Amino acid sequence: MSSGLEQPLGIAEAGQVNERGTTIIDNIRGLQTAEKGLFDQLQTGTSNMTLTPEEQSDLTNQIKNTADARYNLYTELQQNQDYYKKNVGISHNILTQETDALEVVERELHRAEQRIGLIREQRANRLRLVEINRYYGDKYKHHTVILQYVTVVFALVLFLTYMNNQGFIPPFLYTTLFVIIGTVGAYFIIKEMWDAYSRDNMLYQQYNWKMLRGSPDEDVQASNQTNPFQGQPLEEVATCIGQECCQVESTWVPGPLNKCFPNSELQSPEILAKFPKGIPAYDGTNVVTGVTENALMSSNSGQLMEAELKKYQ
Repeated sequence: MSSGLEQPLGIAEAGQVNERGTTIIDNIRGLQTAEKGLFDQLQTGTSNMTLTPEEQSDLTNQIKNTADARYNLYTELQQNQDYYKKNVGISHNILTQETDALEVVERELHRAEQRIGLIREQRANRLRLVEINRYYGDKYKHHTVILQYVTVVFALVLFLTYMNNQGFIPPFLYTTLFVIIGTVGAYFIIKEMWDAYSRDNMLYQQYNWKMLRGSPDEDVQASNQTNPFQGQPLEEVATCIGQECCQVESTWVPGPLNKCFPNSELQSPEILAKFPKGIPAYDGTNVVTGVTENALMSSNSGQLMEAELKKYQ
């Protein structure tokens, strides 16, 4: 939408209200109504988050096309007014008043565009806040697990030391349990700390594989233009021809139709136009003109298979 439309259109108070000017105004009013409806639909869908990005883009394109068409009508209306201003001295106060009303609606539409922009910005900010909160929530939860491991290990060591100082357990057992608790605790603590260090900086539920394993080597050699998955075409492909392609209670109608028809439609005008004598219904014994034998049985592999079957008959 052009920002120049925020200013008065410069239509003089003296002029002639003709049918063309009235038609243009009606068209502009209709476009404004349509655009306002699109704005309301876009604003409602954006606020409620019920529109997909494709639907939002489609509505935005429709609003832009409507605004361009309305701007062209504004330009034509201004040119029409300039023409009558130079050549006619009759007052046209009605046209001026309606144009002022159009300017008011135009400014409202411009404000609606600004509100839509603010809503989108607020929505993006809220989404960023949600992502940040989710990231730090998962991070703090994981760090809490690490602190729990540390607390349990120190509690066990403290309890074991107390029991040893009081003489409840012998020194050999104290040393053995101390080593076991320290080793197992250090293993779990180091594993969880390394796991926390390996997490992605943007999404905590993912790992930073580039940091862990490094970037893959790039293939700088020229790629082969041949497709390795493209095999040689089959010389013999089993398929159906003619009547064998039709279902039960259907008959193959040869060219120029070349398709199956239900037996109840063999006397249809479409068939009689090409075959005045009609096409007999297929009953399992008659041969329809234009039908050849099965391509599988006519191929070399089909003949070999038929010869092998005859040995067992």
